[in-house]
Amino acid sequence: MVEPDTPEIAARSRVSPLSLLFSLGLFVLLMSLLLGMEAWKTQRAQLGFGSGMARNYARIFSEHAVRSIEGVSITLKEIANSLHIEKKWWEGDSLELHTLLRGKKLNGLPHVRDIILFDGDGLQRARSMVHPAASFTVNDRDYFVRHRNQGEDLIISHPFFGRNTKTWTFAISRRLTDLDNVFSGVVFASIEPRYFQDFYGVTEVLPGVQVALMQKDGTILASWPSQMADGTSHIGQSLASLPLFAPLREAGTMAPGAEAIIDGTIFAFKELDEYSLRVAVAVPSAVVLEDWRRHLRNLVLAAGLVFLVLVVAVVMAMRHMRSEVRTAVALREAADKFAALATCSGEWFWETDADGRVTYLSDRFEEVIGCPRAYLLGQTREELLDPTATSSDLTLVQGAIASRQPFRNMEWPLRLADGSTRWVRSSGIPHLDGEGRLLGYRGTATDITAQRAMATHDLQRQRVEALGQLAGGIAHELNNLLHPIINFAYFARHRVSDDPTARKYLDNVCDSGIRAREIVRGVLTFARHEHQERRHMVFSQALQHALDLAVGGLPASLRVERAIEESSDLALVSETEVAQIVVNLLTNARDATDGDGVVTVTLRGIDLAVETEIGESRLSPGCYLRLEVADNGCGMDEATRSRVFDPFFTTKPPGAGTGLGLSVVYGIVQSWRGAIEVDTRPGEGTTFRIHVPVFLE
Repeated sequence: MVEPDTPEIAARSRVSPLSLLFSLGLFVLLMSLLLGMEAWKTQRAQLGFGSGMARNYARIFSEHAVRSIEGVSITLKEIANSLHIEKKWWEGDSLELHTLLRGKKLNGLPHVRDIILFDGDGLQRARSMVHPAASFTVNDRDYFVRHRNQGEDLIISHPFFGRNTKTWTFAISRRLTDLDNVFSGVVFASIEPRYFQDFYGVTEVLPGVQVALMQKDGTILASWPSQMADGTSHIGQSLASLPLFAPLREAGTMAPGAEAIIDGTIFAFKELDEYSLRVAVAVPSAVVLEDWRRHLRNLVLAAGLVFLVLVVAVVMAMRHMRSEVRTAVALREAADKFAALATCSGEWFWETDADGRVTYLSDRFEEVIGCPRAYLLGQTREELLDPTATSSDLTLVQGAIASRQPFRNMEWPLRLADGSTRWVRSSGIPHLDGEGRLLGYRGTATDITAQRAMATHDLQRQRVEALGQLAGGIAHELNNLLHPIINFAYFARHRVSDDPTARKYLDNVCDSGIRAREIVRGVLTFARHEHQERRHMVFSQALQHALDLAVGGLPASLRVERAIEESSDLALVSETEVAQIVVNLLTNARDATDGDGVVTVTLRGIDLAVETEIGESRLSPGCYLRLEVADNGCGMDEATRSRVFDPFFTTKPPGAGTGLGLSVVYGIVQSWRGAIEVDTRPGEGTTFRIHVPVFLE
């Protein structure tokens, strides 16, 4: 804690007018820089938006032009194909030709004014507008010469002004050939630029946008706006006749690329390469930046208001700055100390209100538990308890809270959002206001789930080991007694061969003795006092052989499916032990499914990179074979699962089982230095997993 009169606080509390002016000036500078950066960033973004709009306009208008020209091209090609079958098509009926052309023109081509047929000498033979067609020749026209001499298939001409119609037009013409592919004339369609200009006009574009459909040399075929300021048309003029495109001429180019920004205008170009045309769009940046200027004005006004408020606030705060600095230093030191202690601690901090609802949890909670704090906030302790777990400390906690007393090291089960349970050790003290009213509780808590699990595992292991030692000792004594009983009964049986009644009694003695000897051997196997002779063998082959033998003794209604990974991995085992494990696990699956279900036997290799706890064993890093036997039977509850490997424990009725099958499996796996675990839930079946160490030569 820093004392009030220390030099550090005194130095912090002395603020001169010069330092205040310096701070304000620095604030103004920083605000100006921020405003400048924001203005630059938003301007770039707005210009980018304008460029995107220009590209979009160019794309829309180019797609419209392509569709319109393709419609004409397809129509001309259909006419050419229909005339291709005739050697001298012009010698046919001219009325039929006129009807053909008129039908094609009326078939969804509103931008086509007229369709005309010229023969191989350039003479007009038919047209869609009138019949009969006047006779004149076009054999000296550029497009006709190119069709005839250079073999060009499709040509889009420069625009021309009609002498009779007094309107601008451009033409699309296609070469005609006869059956021998010899030039036989030209089919010619005159296109009205007004069709394209009307489309540009009805499209919703920003004010001031200019559009041009032009040829590669820059000659305009259609434009928006359609006329110059003096009322004359832009058609037939160069692109620079449109005012927004004039800077391109000064820049020395009529196509700077796909897009560009020159002298405050955003340009976008779209090539129609298949027709040697280009769509050009010009968007005034002033229109695009209108929203940006309005936004910038609002930013400047807001910054000015903030500056004025700041000046007033600083002047008013001068009177209290000395005490505020002291308070800030004290709070900072207290917070740093608290944060350091909280970071070093393995516990987390909590708070509840007077109703017992959680109002605060420190960050350490999420690090330790791995559950979002939001799940606990607003809930009471009773709502967070796991109803399936019990704790004697809960009554003590409730009594302490009722009497407003502190409590320490109380353990209780916390149910998490995913349904799992974590055991928590908690301590708390009451939080009272100045008048002694209860505001809630504050305290610390830590996760003891691992400690409790370890204690439970140790207790279970000790219990199993004690039972094994006890059972092993008793089994040795019983084994010594069974040998003379079986042997003498066997000898006596042969002495009384003429007495059927005595022989029957002695047979029962022998059978009971042999049965008792098998039980004793099972107990000795569980106690790990006797082992079969073992050798290094391919485990997958031993498992397959054991399954082949065991399946024959199962009911036909029980289906055994195998998913055994074939490998040459060796394990130090005996075939008899493998068979014992398979028979006992399949028998358990048969009983769980009532002989009518599916059992899946799986074997595959795994690698453990670190020491791993599996069941009640800890396996060292290395290679293992994982054997899984899963059934779709009735499953087990937790009470049954916890005792499943206990010797003589069985859920069968008296006389129906010895309770040694799974304990024998447990003893064999432990003697292999492996591990076994069971995963089961009522109604969801049971899976036994056995990890067998692989022998590495």
